[in-house]
Amino acid sequence: KGPWGLTDDPAHNSRTDLEPWTTNLIGFLGEYQWNASARWTAFLGGRLDKHSFTGWLTSPKVAIVFSPTESYTAKLLYNRSVRKSDDFELKQQHDADPDSDGEVERVDSFELRHDYRPGETTMLSAAAFWQEVDIIGWVGAPRYQSRRVGTEEIIGLEAEASYEVRRHRLSSSYAFTKLRDFSLADEAIRNQTETSAPYGYGNDLHHFPRHVGKLAWRCKLYSRLTTVSSLRLLWGFHGARHYAEYNNEVLQQNGISRT
Repeated sequence: KGPWGLTDDPAHNSRTDLEPWTTNLIGFLGEYQWNASARWTAFLGGRLDKHSFTGWLTSPKVAIVFSPTESYTAKLLYNRSVRKSDDFELKQQHDADPDSDGEVERVDSFELRHDYRPGETTMLSAAAFWQEVDIIGWVGAPRYQSRRVGTEEIIGLEAEASYEVRRHRLSSSYAFTKLRDFSLADEAIRNQTETSAPYGYGNDLHHFPRHVGKLAWRCKLYSRLTTVSSLRLLWGFHGARHYAEYNNEVLQQNGISRT
């Protein structure tokens, strides 16, 4: 191994002839708040980022908040999140094509959220969300690189309750997440690891469960000492099971998820 030999896997050591190089990143962010009335508030914000090996990355955010009473609030939220590929991959793409803007992952999401406080000690929340993701993932032979593998549509529901009295705060939450659709960026891609849905094996995310439950207890023992205990339960890894079936029956090459 030389100084660039990070692993024993030649697929991740495709370049060993690099000289020292640098990157620069500049970002701008801002937010505007409009109090239309005592019940209605709007937020408009965003962020701009420029990396040496990418174009301008834009992340707009919009929120509309409706508060008819002090105990109830409804929110409609839109958000775009942007994630660039890692610098090593971007460097290789830039060397191959200096005009390339590099691989960028975008997540567009809408969320409708309700918060209700029936009393001083209790808080109840519920939300529904929708996401569209232009996802970057690792693709094996013959490319052996991170690239855009497809577009996925995700839907979900969340519920949360909390109770606080004196020195104690108890909170619980549940989230349901489901892949609704996935389309490949290139039909020739047969070995991406996001989901096996485009190959006819299930319709779930490989790395994320359908169900996530959380329970947390926070106790303030003294003015400067607080303890926190939590229990998290993740179940419904249907996507992992379907991907293992696809790997067993079709790919027969990835020991990580073979069964």
